Amino acid sequence: MRLFYWQLNLPFEMGVKSYWLSLQQNNSRIFPDLSSYIWDNLYEEAGSLLKKIAIFVAALIILYSIYYDLTTGTLPVSMATAGIEEHKSKQDQPAIPYTTKKVKRGDTVLSIAENIHDGPLPVPIEQMVDDFRELNGQIEPNHIQINETYKFPVYK
Repeated sequence: MRLFYWQLNLPFEMGVKSYWLSLQQNNSRIFPDLSSYIWDNLYEEAGSLLKKIAIFVAALIILYSIYYDLTTGTLPVSMATAGIEEHKSKQDQPAIPYTTKKVKRGDTVLSIAENIHDGPLPVPIEQMVDDFRELNGQIEPNHIQINETYKFPVYK
């Protein structure tokens, strides 16, 4: 009832904005303005919910792009096959200098490599083993056969 009392006693010349402000000031003594309180909280909750949804969607897009890159890739097919062909041509002609030796009874890859270099190897054993595999088509050093000829890397 008090709300209607203030509405009826306001002068007619007041604009809508001033009417609303005077209504709020007068009614704040009686009860708080619940509608503005509800709308303010609703606005804040909607804003935080929209932020959470935006972050979730952005995370999904990033995860999908990573998945797509790992499974399908982003290079065109012609570029991807060109890289494979170039890699194959490099394998056909090894860049490692080598010499061929026939394996005798009791020889190991390491003993033959040390005989070629007249002493200890100038490189780590792991590098020599990797180079031996590359030169001989991925043959393991512990699987060499007697009376077979293999390529052994030569280092300076």
